[in-house]
Amino acid sequence: MQTPTQSVTPHPVRPAEFPPGPSALRYVSIYCQEGFNFLRLAKRLFQTYGDIVHVKVGHRHHYYFNHPAHIEQVLLAGYALRTSRPPTMRHALGQGIITSQGELHRTMRGLIQPFFLKPAMVDKALMIVEENERLLSSWREGEARDLAEEMTHLTLAIILRTLLGTVYNDAEMLKTIRRETHTLHQFSHQNPASHINMMVENQCPFARGRTRAGKAKRFLDDLVYREINRRRAAHELDGDDILGTLLRAQAAHPELRHFTDRHIRDEVMTMFLAGHETSASAIAWTWYLLSQHPEAEGRFHEELDRVLGGRLPRHEDLPNLPYTRMVFMESMRIYPPVWTLGRRPAGDDLEVGGYRIPNKSMILISPYVTQHDERFFPDPERFDPTRFTPEAEAKRSRFAYFPFAQGNRKCIGEPLALMEGILSLATIGSRWRLTLVPGHPVEMMPFIALKPKHGIKMLLERREPVLTEDAVMQATR
Repeated sequence: MQTPTQSVTPHPVRPAEFPPGPSALRYVSIYCQEGFNFLRLAKRLFQTYGDIVHVKVGHRHHYYFNHPAHIEQVLLAGYALRTSRPPTMRHALGQGIITSQGELHRTMRGLIQPFFLKPAMVDKALMIVEENERLLSSWREGEARDLAEEMTHLTLAIILRTLLGTVYNDAEMLKTIRRETHTLHQFSHQNPASHINMMVENQCPFARGRTRAGKAKRFLDDLVYREINRRRAAHELDGDDILGTLLRAQAAHPELRHFTDRHIRDEVMTMFLAGHETSASAIAWTWYLLSQHPEAEGRFHEELDRVLGGRLPRHEDLPNLPYTRMVFMESMRIYPPVWTLGRRPAGDDLEVGGYRIPNKSMILISPYVTQHDERFFPDPERFDPTRFTPEAEAKRSRFAYFPFAQGNRKCIGEPLALMEGILSLATIGSRWRLTLVPGHPVEMMPFIALKPKHGIKMLLERREPVLTEDAVMQATR
């Protein structure tokens, strides 16, 4: 077995116009054999044909890349590549930071980026802990709860405050927001029902806003536009949230003609739909992994007791929780919320791995598949947080692990997502121990985020921190 360092070289590539790969018929056959599961399909293709695989389906070329050297070329190609999103997602989200291209994407990313820089994170940390406390107030000893659902409720409340600065105390309103968000999420996914819904709305004006997805979209649109209009009428443009950031930027840059209220809506909606399902999945999978690995769970609880001493975590505690961070990072290696990334060339001059990629081709890379490659992560199915010590990370290509992508399309919310995950684990883990309900099935479901198909039902066990004298002294500093 090769050592998982930067010296690992790609599988040899045959000199040819196109990389090796199956015929279209063979490709479809493999997809069927793998149960129409993209992750199993991609792993099978790489095992059979090497690190670069080519398939031509109809008139379109598909390229699969697995080695970090090639992934680096893809992710750092900048605007020579366009992001590839299904039309159903663009229909639901509009031209937000995930779906926009070129100059529009560059401009909006520059305007939004300061919101996620370190100085702005301190107040966000307090808010994240507050929402965790709100969730935990409803937990009871011995209950069985679906942690996938619980973490979705948590991250929904956090993203609403992050985007709109709003605390929703009305349980029914939160329930409605969650339901309509889930509906729009489903219809932004690429499947036959979503395409039919999109065609009906685009081609039948009388049906627009009357389909199930259309009603969900209209409800969430109204939520955002009402807040835009309320703030502008009240001259409240100083909010410490995404909407406030966008409204101030709009007022400061009248020369940006595309920067309309519709575009503000698109950015808010994009971060709303993309920002809480992925975080919820990442945190829920982490609880599952901890429940299956008592030694790691024990070390996790020991760190929390030693650093926090029974109090709530704060922003300044983050550097003192290295093992909690490693647990979260390893969880996202095994179960990356964003499990595949698609790109399309913006022209004909792109070259990756020694091959010219024709315009209109589809390029596919998978964090899940690469992060389960034993060349880069030995014994890849084993949960081992020590893979993310500073020493271990320094020996590994940063393109072997990319749950947030890299380059100009790197997840803009990565700092917030990491802080949200670590502080949520710390707040909950310092007070509760979670164990999987015996016999509960746990299975991956590749959706927009990598979700647990049957949820993650866990038993709640209240725990008291084990306090040493040193822990009490450290916690009270």
